[in-house]
Amino acid sequence: MMFRALLSATVFLASAIAMADSLSNISGPIDGRRMRASSTGPRELNRDHAVIEPGATITLAELDGPGVIQHIWFTVASGDYRYPAKTILRIYWDDSSEPSVQAPLGDFFAIGHGMRTNVNSAPVQVSAEGRSYNCFWQMPFGRKARIEVENQSDKRMGALYYYIDWLKLDEPKKDAYYFHAQYRQSRPHDSTEDYTILKTTGRGNYVGTVLSSHCGYHAWFGEGNDRVFIDGEAKPSLTGTGTEDYFNDAWGFRVFNHPYAGCTLFEGRSIDSRISAYRWHICDPIPFQKSIHFMIENKGWVSYEDGRLFKRFGDRRDNYASVAFWYQDKPAVGVPAMPPLAERMDPELYFDVNDLEKMAQVGGIARGRLAFARPLMPRRFFHLQASDQDAMVTFPIKVAEKGRYGISLWRVGIGDGGIYEVSVNGKVVE
Repeated sequence: MMFRALLSATVFLASAIAMADSLSNISGPIDGRRMRASSTGPRELNRDHAVIEPGATITLAELDGPGVIQHIWFTVASGDYRYPAKTILRIYWDDSSEPSVQAPLGDFFAIGHGMRTNVNSAPVQVSAEGRSYNCFWQMPFGRKARIEVENQSDKRMGALYYYIDWLKLDEPKKDAYYFHAQYRQSRPHDSTEDYTILKTTGRGNYVGTVLSSHCGYHAWFGEGNDRVFIDGEAKPSLTGTGTEDYFNDAWGFRVFNHPYAGCTLFEGRSIDSRISAYRWHICDPIPFQKSIHFMIENKGWVSYEDGRLFKRFGDRRDNYASVAFWYQDKPAVGVPAMPPLAERMDPELYFDVNDLEKMAQVGGIARGRLAFARPLMPRRFFHLQASDQDAMVTFPIKVAEKGRYGISLWRVGIGDGGIYEVSVNGKVVE
């Protein structure tokens, strides 16, 4: 009991420190004028959202500086349940033709793989079961700022609601750097070389990492050390001791959300399991004067295809994706192109509630379907009610060719729901 109290006090203290720092800045004069760009519509209608057609890009705001963006909020209604991976956020500073911020919406907000979950950290927060996105990174700019969103889905984005809260200044902030966020990936990663999270030149401060891994083996992936080369040095100034160690965890991963580090997704250590983690260097930024090269090894336990362990430390071939966050004295140039969607996501078969109702082969089950549930809005879900203890339902799934496939089951928790187990081809899934 004492340990639990101490742990709670430690987490609360970290949150309180972050809050106190913000609160200390609002008790005196503030230069500038508060402004907002939003998706608000005509007053006589409740259509306060933008619509993005498949493949289209829209401009959310063009701001005349000098100023500083202090808060961005999004929420999305889309027919594509993987929209966090298929919605691209881009921000351009001044007259640059290259985006200083370019990342999928989900990855920018610390959750990869097109997944949705809540995130509770200092600079980014996600709520409403992964559907309400808040960003508090400070983004000063000189002459202009342009914020764009691209819909790379083949489905219409029926509603994008947004706020962009910013401060209009009379003079540019002295010595202020430009905010950057850059997506990279390697699928699968060639582990003969370390995975590069960021490589850039200029002067600035490195402030954060989001890393997502799609495991290629039935074994623990995270024995790779982080290595940071500053200003062209031959030997890294920073060298780590393991992947989860860099993300401020230990002895493996588990889901947690702290102000400056967390693991937002952890599906385990088996093949095809997905992981996302974040580390914010807000209290310990990494300054560089000429250049920075941030890398991490793709090393860990290696197994045979049947799951038997081959060795406890070796090169792996996992799918890696990341977003690097940093501030720099000038807008970045030579920004890597966003990989095409087909190279960012594996092909999927998706069965919605209507498909499941048609596919279901039932035994001892009285079927029913609830058309609406507020926590899942705007989705329906397929509801099954068992009439006896041995009741079961089977969903036959046919694939076009042999291969390795993974199955994700989106389940809804109900307070009076029963006990159940899931099996694939007769084998119970743990």
